[in-house]
Amino acid sequence: CIRDSPWAVEWLAAIGWPGELDRYYSGWIQAKNAIRTAQIDGWVSSCIERFAVTTVVELACGLSSRRQRLGFEGRWIDLDLPEVIALRRSIGAEGEALAQSVLDESWIDAVTDPERTLVIAEGLFYYLPRDEVERLFIAMREQLEHAEGGGTELPNNRIRAVRVIQD
Repeated sequence: CIRDSPWAVEWLAAIGWPGELDRYYSGWIQAKNAIRTAQIDGWVSSCIERFAVTTVVELACGLSSRRQRLGFEGRWIDLDLPEVIALRRSIGAEGEALAQSVLDESWIDAVTDPERTLVIAEGLFYYLPRDEVERLFIAMREQLEHAEGGGTELPNNRIRAVRVIQD
């Protein structure tokens, strides 16, 4: 929830809220997003602890303040398109950032400890063509060969669910 993230409050004050988005963010949608964010924060925290994660890569990070909310002390890489990273910088976001498309697989080279790296892709793959996502997963499997596995379900040419850690 935005009230639990002083960074989100500060960033919203800095950039403002475009009123034309109001119709997409009813009270119900805001509640759903807050619950989803809290769930993912919990999963990320659990993975960090369980697997002694030293590096987190947040793909298509947008204006996420997850690193700040979780207080993660390790290496956190925010990855998004150049204009998004520029916006983050303009409102005071700090930390390591890569300004490129997630589909430009060169970001994987920035991962120096694949055995202890967690990759987060929240709400991203739905918007990408299936063949591009499959290519990205192949590249991650090849270049992060020691990373924990995951599964995907790819109905109707879109990914509906990605399970990062399998028990």
